[in-house]
Amino acid sequence: MSSHHKTRAVLLTTSILTLPWLVANAQEDRSEDVRIEETIVVTATRGEQQLIDVPASIAVQDTEDLLRNGFTYGTDEFRGVTGVFFRRGEGDGDEFPFVSFRGSTGTEGSLSLVDGIPIIGLYEETQTNLIPYEAIDQVEIVKGPVSALYGRGALYGATNYITRNPDGDAVRTRLTAGSDDYYRGDLSLERAFGATGGVMLAGTYEDYGGWREQGGRTLWNLFTKANVDLGSDTTLSAYANYNDRDSDMPNGRPLGADGEILAFDGGDESFIGYGRPNNRSQNWLTALKLEHAVSDALSLAFTGSYRDMKRDVFLNFFDPWGVNLDAGIVGYNGFRGATTQKVWFGEATARWESGRHNILAGFSAEQSDITEFIGWTGQNGFTFACGFTYYLVEVDYQSGDVLNANHPCFVTDETRTHT
Repeated sequence: MSSHHKTRAVLLTTSILTLPWLVANAQEDRSEDVRIEETIVVTATRGEQQLIDVPASIAVQDTEDLLRNGFTYGTDEFRGVTGVFFRRGEGDGDEFPFVSFRGSTGTEGSLSLVDGIPIIGLYEETQTNLIPYEAIDQVEIVKGPVSALYGRGALYGATNYITRNPDGDAVRTRLTAGSDDYYRGDLSLERAFGATGGVMLAGTYEDYGGWREQGGRTLWNLFTKANVDLGSDTTLSAYANYNDRDSDMPNGRPLGADGEILAFDGGDESFIGYGRPNNRSQNWLTALKLEHAVSDALSLAFTGSYRDMKRDVFLNFFDPWGVNLDAGIVGYNGFRGATTQKVWFGEATARWESGRHNILAGFSAEQSDITEFIGWTGQNGFTFACGFTYYLVEVDYQSGDVLNANHPCFVTDETRTHT
């Protein structure tokens, strides 16, 4: 047999042998496509709709898949989502993150929600550290304007965190450990009753020692949700979340004129600064939703929410004007901010569906009360006696001692703003 005929025979035999495998994989691919089409989303239209039918560019992230792929941190839900760029924020990393939708230049152009309720921080910023990730079922990311549906802030896009519904009896536990004394435990309990009723309890504790002094944090998060049938056409759902986070704040490393990091006692892991910089936040989030089907075509929904957020932060800001390398001194400004925000949110919607016609109407109202205190610490005064300084804290970068603590112009937590 010629080499040409031998080659054709080998190819034919290979094709016959691999045909069943190709058919099986094609069936698997089709089944995966069906699963994708059956994914239900609500964010882009404010109503349940299959992902393939949504008239918007939307990505859906399943939190179980994220966890299996190593999801451990706020903003990880944006990994792999085309058209969305994110950067870790200040403080503990997932506070004040920068999220850009399709090249938008600021986070204020997007909106974050939990079950359709806006979750905005003290200064209109998204704070992913307020979100109860262990109770989230999926994350819906809309790339494009949805201001007509949600109002404020959703010019470039929106991220809606959908909480799990307790639809069965289940116990979930997860233990995680890592380097630098990192430990985390997650526990959730679910119990179903009735056709759509149920209750869920979820809790998280996290403890991180940090790779350097003043680099640790602790986190408590407790979440509970209940769904209750009030009749064949009426359902009530309610949840509450408590979050307590205490994060230490390490210092910035002082640099010499040549840009090299200056050596100081204790090495890279030691802390040089004033006091104990830290960031403490305590947050309550409660929500209630009542849904009633008036008829097959008309349904009503009423939502109410209350948030109470307390934050106390003490920071050291590097002061380049207070640097005296010849004397071994670096300068800092001591800053303290204590803020409380209380937010009441209410919304009512009506949806009418008949054939191909779908009409949604509603209104929402929000009231936010903010109390803020800002104080500064250091040697302060634009006089010869005070040294023409602005809350300067002089620190010996080798020993860490505060050198001007006994100066007559040195003040502690002097009030600058109280509103």
